[in-house]
Amino acid sequence: MLSVKLKLFEFISTKDKLVLLFMSGNWGTTNIGSMLPTFATSTITSNTKGLNFKLFKDNAPYNFDMLKEPAVTFHPPIIDKKKKNNFDHCHDLYCLHLKPKEYYKSVNADRNWYGDDLLLNIEILKRLDIIQEYTTKDNLATLDAIYIGLYEKDIMEPISMSGCCQDYYIILVGSLIKNKWILCPCVLGTSPYYRGGWTYHLNSDGHVFNIY
Repeated sequence: MLSVKLKLFEFISTKDKLVLLFMSGNWGTTNIGSMLPTFATSTITSNTKGLNFKLFKDNAPYNFDMLKEPAVTFHPPIIDKKKKNNFDHCHDLYCLHLKPKEYYKSVNADRNWYGDDLLLNIEILKRLDIIQEYTTKDNLATLDAIYIGLYEKDIMEPISMSGCCQDYYIILVGSLIKNKWILCPCVLGTSPYYRGGWTYHLNSDGHVFNIY
């Protein structure tokens, strides 16, 4: 199944890449962030509630530019050492580059909204050099968390307030400085629209998130 998903990410359209990514990080999906690449190894189940049928069916303003350069691109491991400087990511790993129009960053130092810290795969974080060692939960305080909605905030806010937002966002955990991210399980109630501890960022500089 992994090889099939990777092939899909390689050949399908930008729109379908976004559909597959948001399904992979959906709250009804299991095994999110359990192994690399996290964007292709989660288990999409019947609880995902037909997300693929809900996406891209109206004229709502999406949080991704669908007309200019691709909002999401797939990058396989780079074998040719001469080409390794062309991409800012771990060259021996599969990676998605994601460029939203806007996002939210968590400012909660205690990271309690993660729930059980077992939701995070510590070995993956160490493999990506996002954290060095893990001895206590305090080590996770250095992690950055990013909330990315499918739609722009004017649409996401009323969706969130209605309690139906869980199909329309993903959570990334990693490092802004190193620009390395993994998909994290979406804990219900983490929306920045009805819970504090998040700061809004307009992605005016075109920052691209490297998701492994």
